[in-house]
Amino acid sequence: MGPYTAGCDGAPMLPLLYIFTNIAFNISALNLMKISSAVISSLVVMSSVPLSMFLLSMPLPYLPQGSSLSPFFLLGSAVLLIGLILYNIPQTQKKDTEL
Repeated sequence: MGPYTAGCDGAPMLPLLYIFTNIAFNISALNLMKISSAVISSLVVMSSVPLSMFLLSMPLPYLPQGSSLSPFFLLGSAVLLIGLILYNIPQTQKKDTEL
């Protein structure tokens, strides 16, 4: 055993975890596109980027030191999520009256 093997206990599982997570995400995105529109699917996929950045900034088992996020990142994420919510709120349609 060489000096580089210490601390790499879960190393073979991390790429497999990434592959399985990526496949599950893609299947769920395709399923969402099947049951809704492409616009809603793209908005949901866009909201997954700030969510994943937020989760990866926290201390994790293989990444023990978390990082701090910029206030501009938090503001941009809030604007993105509020836009997604406002887009999906059902709106009443106005009936046009003809004379």
